[in-house]
Amino acid sequence: MNHERNFMNPRIGGAAAALLAATLVLSGCTDSTQDAPDSAGPSATSSAGAISVDDLVQLGIASANAGETDQAKATFENVLALDPGNAFANYNLGVLAQQNGDADAAMGYYDKAIETDPAFTSAMYNKAILLEDADQDAAVALYRQIVSLDDQAATAYYRLSSLLEAQGDAAGAAEARERALAIDPTLTDAPASDE
Repeated sequence: MNHERNFMNPRIGGAAAALLAATLVLSGCTDSTQDAPDSAGPSATSSAGAISVDDLVQLGIASANAGETDQAKATFENVLALDPGNAFANYNLGVLAQQNGDADAAMGYYDKAIETDPAFTSAMYNKAILLEDADQDAAVALYRQIVSLDDQAATAYYRLSSLLEAQGDAAGAAEARERALAIDPTLTDAPASDE
């Protein structure tokens, strides 16, 4: 699954999600599964010709991928006006804020996405990256939560190994790194990056 700085689409899952995610990645890491929230909120149109919340999310993603970040942000904010708990809109606004260097806003959006869907590992992953320098213990806890929800989350294991090593837990770091490389042998022993 592409986690980091990756826009999330509410309509897809499984193999189709992985295929579309590959086209939506702005930059990021890969794991083997897609972890979209279970529910994207209201998706039915309220009247003939009206656009659905899911369609708005897709428009926001298209705008973001086209480099129209102001339009994307406005679209995702419109989604939240219609569906305040929409995990996808909150997540995608978090991605935009993170890309713009606004870590506080990004964490707030990721928290809202996680509140809506406590198993939304992409939001957890991006939040953990933001916490790595400021609060390693919180980042470690998030990476552990991610791997407990998705035992194939190679990049989460890999980043966890780096933090455990920095905290002096050589055995835990080695175990997490070994797990990461068993899942994804293309990962290297170079420090994990957030690009």
